[in-house]
Amino acid sequence: MKKMFYLVLVFLTVSYGNRSHAADLIVNGSFETGNFTGWTATNPASAWRLWAVSASGAGGDDGSGYTPVPTATVVQHGTRSAWNGVTAGANTSFVLSQDVTIPAGQTASVQWVDRYQLNYTQFCGSGANPCGTGDYFVEILNTSNVLQRTLYTVHTANNTNSNTGYVTHYVLLGTAFAGQTIRLRFRTLVSNTLEGPGQVEIDNVRLNAPAVLNPSAAGVMVDGRILSNDGRGIAGTAVSLTAANGTRRNAITSSLGYYHFEDVETGGTYIIAVVNKRYLFPDSPRVVVINDQLSELNFTAIP
Repeated sequence: MKKMFYLVLVFLTVSYGNRSHAADLIVNGSFETGNFTGWTATNPASAWRLWAVSASGAGGDDGSGYTPVPTATVVQHGTRSAWNGVTAGANTSFVLSQDVTIPAGQTASVQWVDRYQLNYTQFCGSGANPCGTGDYFVEILNTSNVLQRTLYTVHTANNTNSNTGYVTHYVLLGTAFAGQTIRLRFRTLVSNTLEGPGQVEIDNVRLNAPAVLNPSAAGVMVDGRILSNDGRGIAGTAVSLTAANGTRRNAITSSLGYYHFEDVETGGTYIIAVVNKRYLFPDSPRVVVINDQLSELNFTAIP
């Protein structure tokens, strides 16, 4: 029994480690330098409004009476955001990318805020002046520009408008790209020349390794007690809560053996493990699915 316990404990230590300090690997993710330091920004031929980094109030209506979109930029984090005018030469793209190396054995997650607007009803339609289509993509590629995964897309059909509003995105990459250099790419594509107008804004881009939990998820309390075989609370016992993405949180029991974790994301599977040099716990580690507050999750030591 002891041998099996120590083998499981070693597995948890090697596989998950201490993942409480996630590093943001993106350079200048909120564009606070006032430029594209860390990024590669490419403008297409015949572009309307080129890539820019600005404070709130840029872009939007330049006096031409655009209705209902695009509207001026509104910075979502810090003091600046990156944006462009979307409309360009036929079958050409605005591209913003950054290469990131994810450490071996690490999970990773991506976060960003964006808004995509395109006006295909005011100045063109289905008759003699069709607008064609517009698309916006957020993608992961390798450094040879081979697409590995599409994270998000928006499609604007002919004679329609798009306005996503500001959306905060979170994508868990897991370990799929551990030990690799990936290219995070934001890209627009229009089928017809200079039809629109439009605007895409990007802000607060993060790529964390180890992965962070989804910041928009509602959190709940998980608590319990660590007990000796005669029912006494065991103080100073280490309790860990490890999410499926590898993020690990740690707690130490109180003088009466109580522990708790606050703001735990629901809808996930977790491993809870208990470690004390003087005691062994036959039901640790334990796998639990947390969909709501979880109380009295107790562990009892063997004699």
